[in-house]
Amino acid sequence: MKSKTLLFSILFFAWYAIGHTQGTPTSVTATLFSPNSFQHAKIKEYHYPTTICCYIYDTVEDQYTSAFSYQNDTIMKSKIIFLSGYIVNDFAIANDSVFFCGYDINQRGIIGFFSIHDLFYNDGNFYIQNNFIARDEDYNYYDVERFTKLVTLTNNNNERHIVCIGYTTASTVFRMACMVDFHTSSLPFPDATRPISPWSYESGLLFKRMPHYLLDIAIVGDYIITAGFNEYDKISLRKHNVQNVFGLSGPQNQTLTFDIFAPSYTGPKKWNNDELLLTAYTGDTFAIAATWIDNNGLKPRRAINISEYRINPLNGTFSTSTLVFKTLNILGFPNEVSLKGFCGNRWTRKLALLFEGRSTNDSIRSIFLETTRLLTLPRANLNKYTYFNESLDAGLGGIDLFNNHSQYVMAGRHEHPTSIHTFRVETSGVNSLCQPLVNCAFTTLPNISASYSTKTFTIMGGIGNVQSIPRLNRLYYDINIDCEE
Repeated sequence: MKSKTLLFSILFFAWYAIGHTQGTPTSVTATLFSPNSFQHAKIKEYHYPTTICCYIYDTVEDQYTSAFSYQNDTIMKSKIIFLSGYIVNDFAIANDSVFFCGYDINQRGIIGFFSIHDLFYNDGNFYIQNNFIARDEDYNYYDVERFTKLVTLTNNNNERHIVCIGYTTASTVFRMACMVDFHTSSLPFPDATRPISPWSYESGLLFKRMPHYLLDIAIVGDYIITAGFNEYDKISLRKHNVQNVFGLSGPQNQTLTFDIFAPSYTGPKKWNNDELLLTAYTGDTFAIAATWIDNNGLKPRRAINISEYRINPLNGTFSTSTLVFKTLNILGFPNEVSLKGFCGNRWTRKLALLFEGRSTNDSIRSIFLETTRLLTLPRANLNKYTYFNESLDAGLGGIDLFNNHSQYVMAGRHEHPTSIHTFRVETSGVNSLCQPLVNCAFTTLPNISASYSTKTFTIMGGIGNVQSIPRLNRLYYDINIDCEE
């Protein structure tokens, strides 16, 4: 193992695909030290080896702060630009643009975007809309309070669509799950010389349906898939046609619900209805990572379940049975704490998961897992780094495919001090040379039945009102390579 300090290229200098050279590192961990503490990080590959990170810095009322960073091996530094008054919950990259969603200081859901080159290399700004409305079937109107996840695409008419899930402000009873399709009227996403083109949106409200009805979203083939839990805390799936998200004859009002086990089953029976991650795997299959309360012991524990599903490529119907349905067991970590990231790698036929586990001595540690598509031959590692000869938890919270899908890139932050940025790169199908292995295994669960029901969206339209939002200061940081093998 060798340790050295390099200027920041987000670890990512001349890393080639698997097998190109014997000297190519298969495992790298690194840190960045900044004066500002932050709470969460997500990372996406831009053009290899460059990446974009998104950080949540401050969620204290009246002090909301997020930031985006750009990493490039030619400038050998991390370039961070701050966004004041907004919290970014999710983002995606398409072409030269970042699209993001979240909420603002006034508790209004936001959808925004920026040109990567214009923001980081010129004097470009962010562009944000924060006034989205949804309507129920009784013609009551609600502000969208928060967007949590998004996908983006261009349709056959070359129109840019940003499709977000979230929830409204509270009605007389509770907040309701909603979905918004924010799109250009006739133009694709404009370049830096035309930042604000005609935008409009359609919102869909699930009347009297709680936020956990829509917890994650992904594009699978010709469909946008959403997943969550219904009122009986059963996993529910629905789909939208990517060419017409809220089409009158579309499939979006049909929900497929997977039942929980029979009363005679002694294993886990209750899902955590606030925790679910969805990832596309192929053009017709996808996977879900979720957690439940396992009462099969002296005291309840949170256990991870991973399941896979298929869409019929001929008629677009969901399969009413799961392809795979298993529970994950990590030796020495009997209690899962929270899911952080889930990534399907169709090119290597693998699934990767980031999560936090509580050990037998009650410490919380970040764990990376990769397994085959059928959930066999899993391998897991702790996520750690070295600071003044002390081994510390890396707290990774974001993951993406990297280096022509041959690797995974991850980002996060240490619990204390929370100003330490952490990064990791691992090669698919290869044991980590920088991180300790953790023994793990999957247990196959009994098959469960599924049934269709109708939960109708109430649709309304709205106009675009995109505003130019100035960026804050731009900062540069170096990175320390903790391990490179």
